Amino acid sequence: MNHYGRVYVLIIVVTLLLQACVSPPPGETTDHYIAARKNAARQLQRQDQYAAALDQWRIVQILAPHDSEATQAIATLSSQIAQQSQSHYARGLSQFERGDLRSAELNLLKVLALQPGHADALDHLRKINSARMRAAQRNKSASEAKRYAPPAGVQAHGQKLTFVQAEQLVRAKNYQALSSLVGSADINGVEQRIRPLLYEADIHLAAQYSAAQDHGKATRHLERALQNTAVAHTDARLLKLKKQMADDNYLYAKGLLGKDIDRSVAALERALQFDPEHSKARILLAQASRMRANLKRIEQRGALQ
Repeated sequence: MNHYGRVYVLIIVVTLLLQACVSPPPGETTDHYIAARKNAARQLQRQDQYAAALDQWRIVQILAPHDSEATQAIATLSSQIAQQSQSHYARGLSQFERGDLRSAELNLLKVLALQPGHADALDHLRKINSARMRAAQRNKSASEAKRYAPPAGVQAHGQKLTFVQAEQLVRAKNYQALSSLVGSADINGVEQRIRPLLYEADIHLAAQYSAAQDHGKATRHLERALQNTAVAHTDARLLKLKKQMADDNYLYAKGLLGKDIDRSVAALERALQFDPEHSKARILLAQASRMRANLKRIEQRGALQ
């Protein structure tokens, strides 16, 4: 379980513990216990701790279902929590899109503190975690690439990445470092002996980026693996990865359909590129294409009016 999963479970456990405390301690009457919960709730509200105050009012409601003050407080707090949660989520989403991951994380954690089951906040926290892991991998790969790079000035004299260097990187599983050293060079310009090693790097990197839902990078590595004619394309890993990438792009496109139809269409086209027999992607692409055409017609009519 990752960090955000543990945070989520902790919030749930604390909430359940609070809600479980509905029986007055020995020697204390129910009325006195209810009064104490009310006082605690009011104090928490004054401190703007709305989620904790709501838990206290819910305990009161369980013990006194017809208490009008508790009913009103629960309705008010629920509305305030929803508004605060939406505000924190909107700020977190904006910060996430700008690349300010630390600020986004803080606001999304505030959302979970208010609404532990907020699925979108959890999803973006997972994306932040994935982005940090990718950044750490890039830093590591850049360091490795520098370590294995030829001495300064060698490249200028026409010497390129050697087979020994490439083999060392693959043995060390530093696939990103090997890819970085090759860069965007045409596969036909890569030494014949190095191509199988580059193929291994691309297969692993495509799978890694696919798992991290970075469809663009996963696609680039898979496409270069497919172009690497030095390796037989009957490799079971490649066939499996093509199916997985088709499924990934289909699901990605499905989630985008109501938000960004152009990106959805592009993802569906990638899905069919990797698996032309993907029936669900083919059906959804036809629907998305019709939707895009209808939207363009509507926009054109609006421009003419």
